Amino acid sequence: MDKKGVDTRTVLWTFYILLVLIISYVLYTFIEDSASGKALKEKYFINDLGLNFDFLPSLNHDLEIKYNIEDDYKIQFSDGKITLIGKNLDYNYVQDENFDVPYREIEAKNGSKLIINKKDNTILINTKENEIK
Repeated sequence: MDKKGVDTRTVLWTFYILLVLIISYVLYTFIEDSASGKALKEKYFINDLGLNFDFLPSLNHDLEIKYNIEDDYKIQFSDGKITLIGKNLDYNYVQDENFDVPYREIEAKNGSKLIINKKDNTILINTKENEIK
């Protein structure tokens, strides 16, 4: 037996095991998100919110839209763009220069409501915690 060096097979097998664990974790989280529909729900939410911002300037009357929030979201409203922060999802909407839209970041928590009000040429965005009845 030659005991002069380190057995490279041990290092190689340790690397293989770590690689299998990392790939298994990535696949598990991807499959879990796909099976639960969480990613699809987030994509639907941001698209629905963006489509509402597309049609709000064309309304002749005032309107109030309420969303029941089921997860914690950080939503950033910027110049012609709505982004779910941390999810890499965004929607580019058509910007109307005649409307005043507040560009800011909103944190919507689970169980709260996201309220969008259109009054005249102003669009207001707020969150409201659910009250205990």
